[in-house]
Amino acid sequence: MFSFVFGGTVLINIFGPNMCQFDTSRTWFEKFDDLINDCRDQPVRELWLDGCRTRLTRLEKLPNMPVEKLTIYHCRIEEIADDAFENIGDTLVELDLSNNLITQFPNLTYLTKLKKLTLRDNKILSLPYFFNDKHNGIGDGVELSIEDLDLEYNEIAGELTKSTFGWLKNLKSLNLRKNHITGILPDALVLPNLTELYLDNNNITKLSSRVFASCPSLLKLSLTNNQISEVYSGVFLSSDLFELRLDYNNITKLPNGVFDASTSLYFLSLSNNGLTELPPHVFANLHNLTILNLDSNKLYTLSADLFTETPKITHLELSYNQISNLPAEVFSSLKKLQKLIMYFNNLTELPSGLLSNSEETEALYFHHNQIENVAENALPPLEYVATLCLSHNNLTTLRRSSFRKITKPKDYTRSIGSYFTIHLADNPLVCNDNLNWIVEPYSKVYENDFMEHDGPYTGWRVQREMGFRLPDNPICVAPEKYANQSVIMLTSQFK
Repeated sequence: MFSFVFGGTVLINIFGPNMCQFDTSRTWFEKFDDLINDCRDQPVRELWLDGCRTRLTRLEKLPNMPVEKLTIYHCRIEEIADDAFENIGDTLVELDLSNNLITQFPNLTYLTKLKKLTLRDNKILSLPYFFNDKHNGIGDGVELSIEDLDLEYNEIAGELTKSTFGWLKNLKSLNLRKNHITGILPDALVLPNLTELYLDNNNITKLSSRVFASCPSLLKLSLTNNQISEVYSGVFLSSDLFELRLDYNNITKLPNGVFDASTSLYFLSLSNNGLTELPPHVFANLHNLTILNLDSNKLYTLSADLFTETPKITHLELSYNQISNLPAEVFSSLKKLQKLIMYFNNLTELPSGLLSNSEETEALYFHHNQIENVAENALPPLEYVATLCLSHNNLTTLRRSSFRKITKPKDYTRSIGSYFTIHLADNPLVCNDNLNWIVEPYSKVYENDFMEHDGPYTGWRVQREMGFRLPDNPICVAPEKYANQSVIMLTSQFK
């Protein structure tokens, strides 16, 4: 790779007899045409150009060369001759013309071996149709071998129609992010081998039934940041669908059964929508769901059996909603839950048994709610939990009995003496014997003369010596003898 006169960089891989590679990194060129012509009939396998000082308005017919990978960036190409790729069609496997000014889809009929086509960050206005139209680039009956098509950040507008992708039966990955697509008509995506579809940052307003029905192999579907307000049942029919992103849309409700066919779904994001409630069985059949994001909606409650059929969830995100109460059994099926995020809601209580069935919980985030009480056995065994955030609530105490006791032997990797962090700042704590279980590790360190004199950050020493950390320096508000004192600075148990 090196700089040359017209202001760009070039990488040329040339292979001689027996596939020996020659170093061309110090060759200089004054013009694009000179560079290309010097490659004529040469064993060039890869040609990579980035930047042209002289504007390359039109890409003309390229010379004969056995190039397999061709990349031309930042050369301000506006149009491409119909026969531009005629001489390299028998060998070209990857073509990348990103970061140019191309407005019309290039003619690909000569590129019968092409597997990967990247045209991101151009000015393409529309997609070619499966008609006998030379200027649209696809002849009647032509079927290309392209498996990966990247059209991110172009000017493609309107609806995707039935004829749009008839020439791409072998397509596996399609990226249409950052365009102006407004909708998808039935049978627009007849792509039996498609596994990844990216439609983020468009203007799609609804998803009609069976719109992805002709993509039976779909594994990843991303529709982040559109204007979707309606999602109909029968939209997601691929039983192989693994990852689904619907975040940053305008979805206010979901029909029951909308995900019924997606039995392999592992990741589902519905963040940043306008959901006010969820049907009790909306996640039925999602037996493999592991990560579920429902944050930044307008949910005010959760039905008791919402997660009954999602036993594999390990990460559940519910922050920034308006949830005021939780049924005691709402998480009872989530035995594998590792992380629960519920900060910035309106919770007033964590009821008894809320997380008592969770056996692998590592982190619980309930800060910035209005919690006044954490009931007995509301939380998993303390030995399971690594991080508990309850700061910025209305708690006057936190009893040891709020954590369920261990009922069966287990090879624990965590314990109260193994990096347990609890956040309790900005609560009106009444410092009495209910908090002794928190104060005790600190008093032990003092008694053994382990504590370093490092001011308000003595909790770090406790973490090193005892594995118990209370990093946010909670303050007692009562009784009077402890008022305005830091819990972690008190060296004896409360009486």
